[in-house]
Amino acid sequence: MINRIYALVKKEFRQIRRDARTLYLIFFFPVFLLMLFGYALSLDVKHVKIAVKNNDNSEETRDFIAMLESSSYFNVVGYIRSEHEINSWLDEKKAQCVMVFPANFTSDMRAGKNVQIQFLVDGVDGNTATVIMNYVTSATRFYNSLITQEFLERTGVSSFIPIDPQPLFWYNPDLDTTKFLIPGLFCMILITTGVILTTLSIVREKELGSMEQLRVSPMNSIELILGKTIPYTVVALFVAVLTLFISNIAFGLEIKGNFLTLLFTTIIFLIATLSLGIFISSVSDS
Repeated sequence: MINRIYALVKKEFRQIRRDARTLYLIFFFPVFLLMLFGYALSLDVKHVKIAVKNNDNSEETRDFIAMLESSSYFNVVGYIRSEHEINSWLDEKKAQCVMVFPANFTSDMRAGKNVQIQFLVDGVDGNTATVIMNYVTSATRFYNSLITQEFLERTGVSSFIPIDPQPLFWYNPDLDTTKFLIPGLFCMILITTGVILTTLSIVREKELGSMEQLRVSPMNSIELILGKTIPYTVVALFVAVLTLFISNIAFGLEIKGNFLTLLFTTIIFLIATLSLGIFISSVSDS
């Protein structure tokens, strides 16, 4: 039994080495999917292009603009001279957001009045527009806290914050979307690769007519399934390790925990995936 399975496994590895399509699926296809979806599906919005219409041109407005520029989320790409230029900046996609300071910004703020800053956001992409508004709202609140603290210090009143929330995000401190997209992409790559490789293996035997020879051979069904599954389990494990390695190099995705546990659960997952490929190939003739 072992000799027959070993002979079939050896034959499968030889066919894998000779088949260009299989080699493409093993080496190029996982890397292509990882790079494509890893970069294209990022939901992080950084380096938002902001144009500024500064009607006040005071030290306070310049401080607010400098605070935005110091963040990795904003890039001030230019200053608008007249109101008529605002539409062109948004229409021509030179800016994703236009920030307009009123002429009396500093005087009203020093007088204790409520001051409004207008943010005009390109709303073509609703998700990006919402994220941008959340960013500028958070930045404005932070600047408000600085101004309030400075005002209290000038009046001789010590600042007091009753509740100071300190959020801490476990497992993904930077809220990087690639940290949860890549693991899902890892499973998708294993499913796609495992199903396609196993399906091509058995269908190839049917197309070449060698499946009939295997059926009349002393090999039983269990030996045939094992002989067809073992090589592609090894290949799929190689694809899994390759994907994890590239994920670490390209996206900084680290494995936290026991690697052997991950490997064991990956094998169980691959057995289910390869079984699906065997089922598909058993009912398909081409």
